[in-house]
Amino acid sequence: MKISLGTTQKIIMIITITFFVIASIAFLIILPTIRDIQEINKEILFEKKSLEAKFLSGQYYTKVYQDFKAIEPEIKKIQGVYIKKGEELNFITDIENISDARGLEQKIIRVNTNSNNENLETLTLDVRLTGGFTQIMEFLSDLESLKYYFNIFNISFSSAGDKKNKISATILGKVYIIDEKYEAQVKN
Repeated sequence: MKISLGTTQKIIMIITITFFVIASIAFLIILPTIRDIQEINKEILFEKKSLEAKFLSGQYYTKVYQDFKAIEPEIKKIQGVYIKKGEELNFITDIENISDARGLEQKIIRVNTNSNNENLETLTLDVRLTGGFTQIMEFLSDLESLKYYFNIFNISFSSAGDKKNKISATILGKVYIIDEKYEAQVKN
């Protein structure tokens, strides 16, 4: 049995078969490939965001390191203002030497020592001076030029009583004492 088809029917059949072949190729090959491409695109976007976050984090650490290097000389200078534990007497001796050089009578009273933590203490001193106003101001200038930081939180002046042309000054201040082991750790 032979089926004879007309030209129009042959063309329609060829078009239909071609359509089904193209649809099959699209359904079996192209659509799964598009889904795979979309998944890969999502993964690429995720990796891009992850890399951007890591890059920004790296930039942050680089900036912190650069900032640290920029202030490192200042840190060493600041560390130099602390008195090493056990060298408090040297500081008090320096104060006495300055007052003697300026011709002042002095009395230094250790008020208290506070420990903020195991590595850093504050020593509060009450320095009482008697002498001329100019000598006391020179004493304060010399005290300021010491390598240690004496943080004055109260200063008062009064007349020296029966001593003519003399005044009394009471200076309350703190110095900071650092444990040498801790200082060595901080320097490294």
